[in-house]
Amino acid sequence: MDFNRKRKILKYTFISVIIIILIIIFKNINLIFNILSPFIVSLVLAYLLNPVICYMETKGIKRWIGVLITYGVLILFVLSICFYIIPQIMRDMTKLLDVLPKINEEFMAFITNIQDRYTKAGFNLPGSIKNALYVNSNRLEVTMASYISYLTDGIISLFDGIINYILIPFILYYFLRDYNKIIDNSRKLIPRKFRSRIDRICSNIDEVFGNYVRSQIILSFIIAVFTTLALLILKVNFALFLGIINGITNIIPYFGPVIGTIPAVLIALLQSPSKAIWTLVLLFIIQQVESGIICPIITGDSVDLHPVTVILALIIGGELYGVIGMIFGIPIIAALKIIYTDVVKSLF
Repeated sequence: MDFNRKRKILKYTFISVIIIILIIIFKNINLIFNILSPFIVSLVLAYLLNPVICYMETKGIKRWIGVLITYGVLILFVLSICFYIIPQIMRDMTKLLDVLPKINEEFMAFITNIQDRYTKAGFNLPGSIKNALYVNSNRLEVTMASYISYLTDGIISLFDGIINYILIPFILYYFLRDYNKIIDNSRKLIPRKFRSRIDRICSNIDEVFGNYVRSQIILSFIIAVFTTLALLILKVNFALFLGIINGITNIIPYFGPVIGTIPAVLIALLQSPSKAIWTLVLLFIIQQVESGIICPIITGDSVDLHPVTVILALIIGGELYGVIGMIFGIPIIAALKIIYTDVVKSLF
């Protein structure tokens, strides 16, 4: 058997094994995640927070002190979310459910007003457009109610496995304290002849994955803060809730900014048409500043994926894990692309 034939057999064997492993993982993903969730969450948090601790080390702060400082800030952040932000969101969602019928009435009146103006100007909307507007306006209340209920259930579900997640602070502490030792010990498990290649692949994945996730979290926070402030200035109801929604959805490429803007504009429209217009203008300005100025500074190089691949990653990630899947789907696909480029192509 010649050398090229052996390489082809090795290549297809490698691809087949990877596919089989992925199938097994996906078939049992919920079971695996439920069992290992405290370790997975702790590992992801350690990965995201380690650069902060490493930066403090460069300033002469001992690692264990850096871990304690990071822990203190993280605990304050979590407590503020649990005791202020989440209760406020729950109150806003409850109030929003109560006013949904009025929102639907205002939306119907808005559509009727537009139709009347077109009629007075001598234009008649086609019957299909009229029917579509009225049908969709009637669905608005039901759709928004289900959307809010979905968010409420999601927040409540965070506390369902609270006993399981009590372990996270303890596991996270040891992951952060011994992060470099864990990496070194893991590296020793790799055969020497493959270490340089694995190091290169991991370095490239870390650059893409880490930078993307961290930058998206920062950008999401910035958008949430500026949206909340803008809505508070305009005195739009449920400003905090709408700001957080806009920040979360902004992570989703292409569609996220539109999805996050619609609820804010609809709530503003309930108060007055002029307020809805100003809401739309301010949110548009915020999104343009974020995408044109802030995003290039924070994000730097993109994940270098084709738009079709990005949309596919969003669909698959969203279907499997919702918003979290959408956040991590794109960098995971980018990481798989790096592995494919470095490993599989070398087998040719």
